[in-house]
Amino acid sequence: MIEVHTTAAVHIKPPRSVSIRQQSQNPHHSVSPDRDRFVIGSIRPDSRRYPAPGLNPKKYRDTVSRQPADKTTLPRKAFTRFCIKGALLLVLVLPVPGTAFSSPEKLKPRPEILVSGSWLSKNLKNPSIRIIDLRPPVNYANGHVPGAQWLSPGMLFTSSNGVDGMLPEPADLKKTLEAVGIDSGLHIICYDSMGGEMAARLFWALEYLGHDKVSLLDGGWPKWLSEKRRITRREKKAPPGTLNVNPNPDVLAVYDWLLEKMKEDRLAIIDARPREEYRGKNRRSGSSGHIPGAINLYWSSHLNRDGTLRSPEELLAMLEKLGVTPEKETVVYSQVMKGASHTYFTLRWLGFPRVRGYDGSWSEWSARPESFLEQ
Repeated sequence: MIEVHTTAAVHIKPPRSVSIRQQSQNPHHSVSPDRDRFVIGSIRPDSRRYPAPGLNPKKYRDTVSRQPADKTTLPRKAFTRFCIKGALLLVLVLPVPGTAFSSPEKLKPRPEILVSGSWLSKNLKNPSIRIIDLRPPVNYANGHVPGAQWLSPGMLFTSSNGVDGMLPEPADLKKTLEAVGIDSGLHIICYDSMGGEMAARLFWALEYLGHDKVSLLDGGWPKWLSEKRRITRREKKAPPGTLNVNPNPDVLAVYDWLLEKMKEDRLAIIDARPREEYRGKNRRSGSSGHIPGAINLYWSSHLNRDGTLRSPEELLAMLEKLGVTPEKETVVYSQVMKGASHTYFTLRWLGFPRVRGYDGSWSEWSARPESFLEQ
């Protein structure tokens, strides 16, 4: 288990401007999850920005031991340095009242939901797994992981009450997923070439339906290719599956629930969109800005340059710096719960116990006249 200790209070700036929508228009942006646009080289998270906390023993060595044996007191300058360094040590190691340091919440990591190319390569003929490819059809036809079944990413989105990007009804999802061989008795392995956005969307959808035996291929298709693993153009259709559906409302946030929950202190909201959209400088729907109180963490910040997930230590330090700790319930959203699906997956992988994906995301929130908006 991983324990998270918060050593400093997080200061949240008050909103610069909060307004209530008086009139709005339903967004009519087009959802195009089939677009194969992920470029590994464009993601350059700098791990040095989130250093793991620690002390340098050489820097804080005891200056008293360096004094001559016949001296019983320190020189004034050395004594001053000693006092200052001692005070710094106390600040770093003592708990801050009111933070999670005094009663840390234990994480329960789920390493099994992320598999390596090496593991999958050894299990290609394992009859208990089903591999799902969520790339555009032309990419799948040009080469895919042996045995992978193609699923159109667009089948994981629908429009409901004028809001684009919503999850289809459970019955519709069941029919779609069974058609590509997804079965309750199988372990589902999914991948794409967009950093895991669409694979994570399927992960979230399956968890909502009550199927928790699902994993992402770390690094997806680009990493599989770079490791020169087996590929094929052969398309062998899997027999239809039987998926037992038992929807889990605890992984889904809906508008009315979120509006009410925002009044509580123990809630963290993560906006997984690019910073320009979060700050309202790039508008993709009826209104610009973000949900009040939401912090911005672009979903691709979770990734290394090769598209694999960053280490748990890096990710936990990043989240803790933003005030996202496991004792809070966490809601994630993006434009249409696509990039935020990866944030949802990452938090689950780390072991956060209470995580929800806001189904309507910004597409819905920005269109509702009673919504609060913040820029």
